[in-house]
Amino acid sequence: MGGYERQEIDILSKTLSPNDRLLDIGAGIGLTAVWAAMHLARPGSVTVVEASPMLIELIDKNARLNNVGLVINWFAVTSNIGEVEFNITPHFWSSSTLPRHNATSIVVPSTKIENLIEECQPSYLMIDIEGGEYEAIIDSTLDGVDKICIEIHPHYIGEEKSIELITHILDIGFTANKALCANNVYFFSR
Repeated sequence: MGGYERQEIDILSKTLSPNDRLLDIGAGIGLTAVWAAMHLARPGSVTVVEASPMLIELIDKNARLNNVGLVINWFAVTSNIGEVEFNITPHFWSSSTLPRHNATSIVVPSTKIENLIEECQPSYLMIDIEGGEYEAIIDSTLDGVDKICIEIHPHYIGEEKSIELITHILDIGFTANKALCANNVYFFSR
């Protein structure tokens, strides 16, 4: 488990309530989603979204091995509904809708975060989409969401967009919990 997964699970362990509904965007192999599903009161309370088609089967396998049910979706979360180019890197954790060195580009289905929120009605968002976070949420009000754990990637989107994204989250009514924010992983609640 990488350092960021430890931090995300640490944040979840301190902020996830038994009745939360989690939407995990950029689920990777499903580590945080499986952990959350093991701690939530209702089956089916975790929906995962992953753009890499190679990881969908691994997420399902991890859920089955841990005897939890996840709602698994294959698409990217962007500012558009339709299709988007997704760049798969040799190390799955850095694949992104943003251009990558040594990446293989494929076309994947895409949706907007508003559609996911309307469909899943999450109280909690987990977002780790390797630089795609800016485009995914900069124009959204995230209505109905009470908690966000997000990894912001200034090395991909730049300091200016990172600051703009944090400012946007604060402007739509969230407060940062500074004790839980470190290493570009942030926790916000409202």
